[in-house]
Amino acid sequence: MIGQLLVRSAKFAYADIASPEYLAALDPEARAAEYERLLPVQHGLRYGVFLALDNNVELGFAEIELSQVETAGPVGVLQRMFFVPESLGRGLGPLLHDTIVEEFTRWGCAEAGLTYVRGNERARSFYRKQGWAETGEIRPFDDHGRELYDIVMRRLIP
Repeated sequence: MIGQLLVRSAKFAYADIASPEYLAALDPEARAAEYERLLPVQHGLRYGVFLALDNNVELGFAEIELSQVETAGPVGVLQRMFFVPESLGRGLGPLLHDTIVEEFTRWGCAEAGLTYVRGNERARSFYRKQGWAETGEIRPFDDHGRELYDIVMRRLIP
């Protein structure tokens, strides 16, 4: 379930950005196994995986956690938010986003952060519409010999 959803949506999101090696290495069974190991150990911690459903069909998901960095207060982190192509235009993105902001509020977060891969204009546009702003911080990373960049965004949590 979540392994298939993650791989399909990641391949869609990164089709024109990531290396062919990265995309080919995405394995639904391996990703599902990661979540099967991860979710039980997160019990009681500030962590959550949220699914976006339409007529009981899984079309997207978000993964969030509380920052482990010492700050003046708790900071929510949107680790990933992905949707499969057929979900676009159904309004699920804003609904799922509102759900995670509500969770950050319950956690007592005054702000939240995320990164998106430079070149993913669909993500950049979506997050900007939801009140996120780029901080100017850019984090390079290696994608099978190609240098890509994560762009850091922040937003206040009401």
